[in-house]
Amino acid sequence: MEPTEIEHLLTKLDSGPEVHSQDHGLLIDGYLLQGSKETVRIIAGNLLLELSIDDILDVIDVEERDSDTSSLAVPVRVTAKRGARLLNCTPADEYKPLLERPVEPFAYMVRKNYPPMQDAPRFREREQAYRLKHGLE
Repeated sequence: MEPTEIEHLLTKLDSGPEVHSQDHGLLIDGYLLQGSKETVRIIAGNLLLELSIDDILDVIDVEERDSDTSSLAVPVRVTAKRGARLLNCTPADEYKPLLERPVEPFAYMVRKNYPPMQDAPRFREREQAYRLKHGLE
C-alpha cells in the first residue's frame, strides 16, 4: 500500500482531527497503548493504529485536558515518517473504556462495601430544637 493510499484510508475512516499530514511525516494525536518491542499501538479517534517502531520519528507526551479523569493509556503526539508501514488498523471501540475513567477518592476506591445512609431521628430532633431556640424556623 502506498503512503498516499494510507493517508486516504485514514481520512475515509473518520479519524477526525487526530491525524495530520506534514511535510516531514504524519502527526498522530492519540493514546499510546502497550505494544510489542517492534510495534507502536496508538488510538487515534475511532481507530487503533499499529505502526512499526522503526517508522516512528518522535513521541511527545501531551498533558491531559481534564483532571477529573484518569487514563490507562498515555496521551501522546506521535510523528511517523513518510511511508510509515501501517501494520494493523482496527476499530478502537473495545479500548475506549480504558482511555478515560472517573477519578474516585482514595477512600471510596479501597472501601469494599458502602454503608447505606441511615435516617438520624435524634439528630433531626436536636436540629429542630436548635432552630426553634435561635428563631431560625
